[in-house]
Amino acid sequence: DFDLNILHPGTTGNFSGNARISNTFINSSSPFYIVNKDSQIITVAKKGGDFSSVKQAVDYITDATSSKPYTIRVGAGIFIEDTITMKQYVYVVGAGDQSTIIQASNSTNTIII
Repeated sequence: DFDLNILHPGTTGNFSGNARISNTFINSSSPFYIVNKDSQIITVAKKGGDFSSVKQAVDYITDATSSKPYTIRVGAGIFIEDTITMKQYVYVVGAGDQSTIIQASNSTNTIII
């Protein structure tokens, strides 16, 4: 189920409003875009982000390349995560070393591979 689903590559225009990235599909050939939203910057936050989990955000990205890198901006808070398998050209940036804490869900797990 999508909130915004642009399938046709010839679709033009824009959308201004809230659209969760996880419920949005825009054909990469289409010039359609979301106003004030860089599709290669994904937010993780306790409330109001594209995702509430760093792992969900990383897993969502399937098309990162050297010419299409992604940045995951993680807001303040403690994020308890299962093991995250990082991908090339995906960068995770926190709100600060005292503001953003990512912890393993289990003390025997590696948090990031």
